[in-house]
Amino acid sequence: MPSKQPEDSIDLLRGENGLMSRLKEPVGWPGLPLGTEAGSPLADRVHAFFGGLGLRGRVVMCQLPLSVTLVLVVTAAAVFHPETLAAERFQFALLAHAALFGVSLALPWGRLPAGAYTVIPVLDCVAIGFTREAGGPSFSVLSILLAFPVIWLSVDRRRAGVVLAVAATVLSTVLPAAAFGTAPTQLSMIRTIFLPLVMAAIALTAHVVAGTLYRQRQTLVRKDEALADTVAESVQRQVDQDGQDVLTNNALQVSSRPTAPPPCRRNASRRRVRPAAKRSPTSCTGPARARTCARTPSQPAP
Repeated sequence: MPSKQPEDSIDLLRGENGLMSRLKEPVGWPGLPLGTEAGSPLADRVHAFFGGLGLRGRVVMCQLPLSVTLVLVVTAAAVFHPETLAAERFQFALLAHAALFGVSLALPWGRLPAGAYTVIPVLDCVAIGFTREAGGPSFSVLSILLAFPVIWLSVDRRRAGVVLAVAATVLSTVLPAAAFGTAPTQLSMIRTIFLPLVMAAIALTAHVVAGTLYRQRQTLVRKDEALADTVAESVQRQVDQDGQDVLTNNALQVSSRPTAPPPCRRNASRRRVRPAAKRSPTSCTGPARARTCARTPSQPAP
């Protein structure tokens, strides 16, 4: 069986389809390649799904949760508040959300300048403010929908995303009231003050968590690159250009020949034992039942 060339092993690690190229694929939200190498099967499938999408696909997937939630809001309004759904202001706000989803789906974001997709979450915040203002007090709970675009803006590695998220939240509370000519009330003033503070806390938390995940991923990538370099160098040193082994570990080879026991070595400090005296031949005399053995000396006594 022919041995693999060292170039083949290096290409397996560093080629276009190698292991290291898989680790550098952008995964997750636009602007932040999320993902860890060890996780639950569901997280691995989500990471693989996002990794196979282009920038436009990831923008659509980030916009989809807000759009689905607004469909549920429209369904609830049709059942419980049909008069609100028939209002022109409310319909105009819903039309703005539909237009934003269509823009995120139609524009080729990969050909536009980097970070151009951030205009979508900013306009989402403004559209949510108009929807809340058009719905009246019954739909004031829609302010919680600001969490979707705020998190989208905050997961960017740049700190400007957090500032942009807070600014978009402030615009969502100021612009609708100014456009509709709504007189300021105590409730609107409380919302103008506390809603940006709450969303700023959410933005900071999302930014810190996303940054931690990104740094962990970068650490794993650097360790895998170092391991790949070590393996590639080891392959180059142990295999020549013809694929023949030039370095073997004799300790791992098992010989088929039986191994002889190691020679016994005498301890020099052990006392030498004197040989036993040579026994002299014996002669037996007497009857068979009471045989008497007498030792015959080998040399006469002096």
